[in-house]
Amino acid sequence: MKRADGYHLWYTGQARGQSWIGYATSRDGVTWKRMSDKPVLYPERPWEKVAVMCRHVLWDESTRLFRMWYSGGEQNEPNAIRSSTDRSGSFGTTVVVPTRSRLG
Repeated sequence: MKRADGYHLWYTGQARGQSWIGYATSRDGVTWKRMSDKPVLYPERPWEKVAVMCRHVLWDESTRLFRMWYSGGEQNEPNAIRSSTDRSGSFGTTVVVPTRSRLG
């Protein structure tokens, strides 16, 4: 995501049968800096099972919030979607809006 303050990137990392969501920023879109050694989101709720992935993030200018939707569940077949909001982009510290819906 390109904004006036630079680029923002949320990515999925996978290891040892689990998936996490990380966060990095860049001033130029070429050199990136991870914002933490740890994931900003990781499977910690029962419905997330072993994976959080498939993130989609938008910047809501009217509320000045990042809005993320992500999937959770099994590693290859996530079966639930959750949404979160955060002012800084590091969703791991201030998950505010828990909305969950089940998929087929």
